[in-house]
Amino acid sequence: MKIKIAVIICVMLTNYVFAQSGAKLVQQGNDLYHQGQYKQAIEKFEQAGQFDEIQAAAEFNKANCLYRTKDFNEAVDSYRLAAVGSKDKELIGKSKYNMGNAYFAQGQTLAQQNPEQAIKMFEDSIDCWRQANDINKKNTSALKNIELAKLTIQQIKKLMEQQKQQQQQQQKKQEDLNKKLEDLKNQQQQLAKDNQQNQQNSDPNQQQEKNEQNKKQQSQLNNETQKTLDQMKQESKQQDSQNQDQNQKLQQAVNEMQKAADHQQESQKNLENSEPQKAAENQEKAAQQIQKAIDEMKNDDKQKQENQQQQSGDKNKESEKQQKPRSQQQNDPNQQAQQKQQQQAQEANAVDATADKILEDEQKALQKRQILIRGQQKVERDW
Repeated sequence: MKIKIAVIICVMLTNYVFAQSGAKLVQQGNDLYHQGQYKQAIEKFEQAGQFDEIQAAAEFNKANCLYRTKDFNEAVDSYRLAAVGSKDKELIGKSKYNMGNAYFAQGQTLAQQNPEQAIKMFEDSIDCWRQANDINKKNTSALKNIELAKLTIQQIKKLMEQQKQQQQQQQKKQEDLNKKLEDLKNQQQQLAKDNQQNQQNSDPNQQQEKNEQNKKQQSQLNNETQKTLDQMKQESKQQDSQNQDQNQKLQQAVNEMQKAADHQQESQKNLENSEPQKAAENQEKAAQQIQKAIDEMKNDDKQKQENQQQQSGDKNKESEKQQKPRSQQQNDPNQQAQQKQQQQAQEANAVDATADKILEDEQKALQKRQILIRGQQKVERDW
């Protein structure tokens, strides 16, 4: 399940008049940025950040590099620092916009494993884009991104609800199966008991009548056991191949039920051949095998609970990685140096789809209830 989402990504370099030494470092960082050497560019921007007059812009440039290396969490922090440290309204607005992109990208990486945290990231992206639009009303891309994020949240919530319903149905199915196994075991134990008692009956006619009744009941029980066994085999085939431990326990339960079915067939033959003692022994063995199957199914339930707890723990760890302690999200970073107009034109040509087209595709995807996570579109010039 994937989310077919594309977001307008606005990651550019903003040009300012810096002190000569700082400006040189920024220029070197910009050149490295356009060459795709983002780690080296970060070093230059960090050096340039030592100059107070260009600190905010250098931090913004650094954030763009972090974004390009997909270090979205660090990019968010750097965009925030750039915005907080800047008095330039344009830089603050652009930083807010890019920070929204970074939050959105974080949400995409979390959408499958931790949808709850992904929704939180998408909501953060919406907040940033709203702030960016408040600062610059001409930035209509921010409004379109907000709509895309809202659609994404709706899709994830819908999928979460579907998954919840599926889990509830699976749980109900599991409970019904466990109850059925208990019922089969109890019936088999009762038949074994009845058969043993019938052997002590001194009246041959009553003994024969009871024996015929036991044969009929055993035959019916054999059919019920076989149906349950077939159901368990089908369930084993359908189980996720990734849940090897759970599937192994279910398969063990299937094996125990197969042994129980074999003993039931033997007891049926014993009854047909008027061998009540042997029939009772096989009936008792069948009941014991069903109990072993029940034990395996209980272990399966326990394993599922442990896996759910493990998944929950993994989600929490992932959330801690993705979300560091955040300072107040008031003013946030901006967009980078407008280099040569030729470079700007080249980057602008990287746009493959307009936001309107993306929105249209997204609405179609929502109707089909299909989810496809895509990487960011190369939209570097929207300002």
